[in-house]
Amino acid sequence: AVVSTQSGHYGRAYFIISLAVMASNISKLFKQSATETIDNKKAYTSLVLAGWDYTIHKESTGILKKTSISKSLKEELTSDVQEQIERTLETKIGIFILRIFTWGLCVGAMVG
Repeated sequence: AVVSTQSGHYGRAYFIISLAVMASNISKLFKQSATETIDNKKAYTSLVLAGWDYTIHKESTGILKKTSISKSLKEELTSDVQEQIERTLETKIGIFILRIFTWGLCVGAMVG
């Protein structure tokens, strides 16, 4: 059962092409799902990770994209600050307790 080298090259080419198509589709789906399910608490991460276009080659285009992401982050920060100002005392206490609990879990995980 000797395989010719020519058919081996075709198999590798199909593998590389299918791998590239799969990576492209996965990145598109990730970007789409990340931008569709944005929660205000996760908006910063989503804006940075899903907002950047990795196919940019021109420096000027990169600068424009960076400026766009920066403005989006500033808008999100402004809306979060406004939201924090409008919080009631009960909400602030609940958030504080949740932060203490989360901090405890993190410290517990690090300690062992």
